[in-house]
Amino acid sequence: MVKLLNIVDRLLIMDRLIRNKKTGNSEKFACVIGVSRSQLYNHLDEFKDLGVDIRYNRSLGSYEYCGELVPEIHEPIKIIKRKKQLVETNGGSFLKSPSLLDCLRLTLKDIYH
Repeated sequence: MVKLLNIVDRLLIMDRLIRNKKTGNSEKFACVIGVSRSQLYNHLDEFKDLGVDIRYNRSLGSYEYCGELVPEIHEPIKIIKRKKQLVETNGGSFLKSPSLLDCLRLTLKDIYH
């Protein structure tokens, strides 16, 4: 089972590397974020499904954001310390194996609305 915090960390690392144009090729990028190349491509496809255009630039030797839409990724985890706080929230749920798309959906939702 993939842990939610691992996915959030992976998203933050991917975003930082892409913004700084220091991802390297797909093999190196996948290794740095701790996934296989096919899983990296799945993650990149999930970004594309959200309208974020990410392409490999051979002259830079790095992936980069190419379109008008660039994600703004924050650490979305809040620790609830008291049971009362949990009851007062608007609710929510976690998936057993959330994808990057699930983690990004809330962030990008705020951009569009």
